[in-house]
Amino acid sequence: MFKNPNSTDPQDAVNVQQQNFSQDKDLKIEDVPIHTMAQDLYEIEHPNEKKDIAQEIPVKTVIAQSLTEKQKTSPFLNPIKETTPEKITPQAKTETAPELFKIDSQKNTEPASKNGALAILASILILTIVGAGVYYFLSIQKKNIEPAVVVSPEPAAPEPAVEQVPAPAPESAPELSTTNPNYLPIDIENSDSNTLKNTLDEYAQKVQSSAIPTSVEFLIVDQKNNPITFDVFAKKLGLALSPIVMQNIGADFSLFFYNDHSNMRLGLAIDSKNNALLKTSLSKEEKSLAQELQPLILPTGYEFNPATFGSGDYNGVAIKYLNASGIANLSVDYAISGKKLIIGTSKMTARAIIDYTLATEESSTAENIKVPTEGSALIK
Repeated sequence: MFKNPNSTDPQDAVNVQQQNFSQDKDLKIEDVPIHTMAQDLYEIEHPNEKKDIAQEIPVKTVIAQSLTEKQKTSPFLNPIKETTPEKITPQAKTETAPELFKIDSQKNTEPASKNGALAILASILILTIVGAGVYYFLSIQKKNIEPAVVVSPEPAAPEPAVEQVPAPAPESAPELSTTNPNYLPIDIENSDSNTLKNTLDEYAQKVQSSAIPTSVEFLIVDQKNNPITFDVFAKKLGLALSPIVMQNIGADFSLFFYNDHSNMRLGLAIDSKNNALLKTSLSKEEKSLAQELQPLILPTGYEFNPATFGSGDYNGVAIKYLNASGIANLSVDYAISGKKLIIGTSKMTARAIIDYTLATEESSTAENIKVPTEGSALIK
């Protein structure tokens, strides 16, 4: 009842076989137009060349004209509508395809090129900034992590310990000389016996503090360092020697301080004008001599015996002395040594002055001796 449209009767198959196209007669393969991409590229590159419109007639139209009525209505062969191709003028073709493609390509390439350049510049800038930041970070981190290597010097060999010897204390310059005369300035015009005796007491304490074992010589000078003569000094101090004695002594003199077993004693060395006359006048004046020389005696509360002076000898020098009673190491001694009258207020003071004057005379004599030259003789 129902017939399968897809089924084919034997008669129909025969007809189809009879109506098959002959490839040699009806359709040749080499006549079928083939549209390739190379043609499209060529048309884009050469838009002004004319195209053969006949080549664009579809193959289907040719095939449709060769079909029978049954073949055209066959469900296996879709009918192909015959379409007449519209003639396209070269001008329209060039306007629709190449020109549009050209405009679109220009529109698309120009912004793309600009955007690409901007993107490249931005990428380079970003890479530069990032690279600089990374380099800075790594350099700072390296400085913080890697401390500077400090090469410590090799320890030097320990030096041998040197025993520190304490430096000797600097010796203070002596205020008093034992080989040269020292100076004792006084205001001779405004001084009296008490003032001058107080000054002598002050210098006696200074010599005692120095602990000098020998006698210390002083030259009496005024405030302008001019030497004061013995007669002026004797008058101011209160020495009451007789005029005969004063006539036989000179103007130059020295005052001596001597520490006799912690007892300060004074003495004099006065130039002698005539040793014989001076010796005779002093011998006649021995009874009052201790009283006349009393201002040279520093201690008080003593008395001298009324006995006569005793005699002694020291280093070939004759000494006359009178001891005081009640105080040890206190006496009046006098002697003439060389060209000097020596007066002391103790036995040891007189001897110390004799030693000092003899040593001074010997040094002065040695300086005055001339060394003989070659070929000369000493005069005796």
